[in-house]
Amino acid sequence: MKIKLFTPNSTVNSDNQYGIPMVERETIDSFERRVNDFMATHDVTSVQYQEATYGNYEDLDTTTTIMVVYQEKG
Repeated sequence: MKIKLFTPNSTVNSDNQYGIPMVERETIDSFERRVNDFMATHDVTSVQYQEATYGNYEDLDTTTTIMVVYQEKG
């Protein structure tokens, strides 16, 4: 058995008008598509989901992790 961990991708875009780099997160549709495409090509045993918060009261954010337990097809 193997595991595959998925987290939403982030990309740094060009600086905004104030010279601050802007981080753009992967959309939920794209994230779901990546996970579903992977699961369609593997024998999935289980899927586990975790969401965690981090930061402080001025800058609070969340991160999502999906763990897929699987076996190679074939």
